[in-house]
Amino acid sequence: MALEELLQTNNELLERNNSLLEKLLAAASGGKAASTKSSGDDSDDKPAKTTRSRKSASTKESDDGPTHQEVKDFALEWISEFEDNEKDPEPQARSAALKKALAAMLKKQDATITDVPAAELHRVVAWVKKKKEEGRLTPEPSDDDEGDDDGM
Repeated sequence: MALEELLQTNNELLERNNSLLEKLLAAASGGKAASTKSSGDDSDDKPAKTTRSRKSASTKESDDGPTHQEVKDFALEWISEFEDNEKDPEPQARSAALKKALAAMLKKQDATITDVPAAELHRVVAWVKKKKEEGRLTPEPSDDDEGDDDGM
């Protein structure tokens, strides 16, 4: 019985972590997706999805492929690289670019990393790696821009 309780606690913590990561990604994109992801309908489906994801993840781990969580963490690291500067538009641009790529890949609007089949997660990782190599999506903000807005 103690093992079942530990597994249940672990499942609840994992779901909370996933929820927080989705909120972070939504916040990085301007907060528009936060309201759609946190609807009450999704909470009923999460245990079933989590169980399926865990089964897929364990299968993929044996094949040395990335898990959904690993890909989320990898993408979030790339998106949040320039979050230190609040006026830098780069995190929003990166989040929008990832959402656009996922939508194109899955042919589904508002697609997320969890929608990607486990066998296709390597494509998301390859896309993020390519974008990392390419560098910034937006020009670097300059301190001079701030003075121009106040002066006019």
